[in-house]
Amino acid sequence: MDYARSFAHTDTVMDFLRQPKVLLKLITTFIMMLIFSCVLDQGYAKDIRYQDLCLYNRKQGACNFTVGISIIAFFVGIFYLVLVYFWDRIQNPVTRKYIVFVDFVYCGFWAFLFFIDFCYITDAWRKTDKNLAYITSHVKS
Repeated sequence: MDYARSFAHTDTVMDFLRQPKVLLKLITTFIMMLIFSCVLDQGYAKDIRYQDLCLYNRKQGACNFTVGISIIAFFVGIFYLVLVYFWDRIQNPVTRKYIVFVDFVYCGFWAFLFFIDFCYITDAWRKTDKNLAYITSHVKS
């Protein structure tokens, strides 16, 4: 069975949620939500002037990049789940081909962006000042 035909519509929502491709998209969407919520919750601290300070070497770009790509990936993941649910209603095979192609490109591009983000965050964490060590101990994970 080819990739495009594996998106067969199911009768119930539970049958739809039990499909492996849907489970994987739900898990990755949850992970995107987990990433941006963790950085928003634990990646910032208040400085002396009560302004938000990114704990990754005080580089605001490190936190903003992580939160930005995670939020975009979260919403695209939700959109993709809706698209998979209505897959059988898309009659045009050319449209289906483009949707599958965009899905592959999206997954590859976002994997590349998260690799770049991981390298950037790791480097920023490595360069973090030792004076911030008592504040940033919860960011290590």
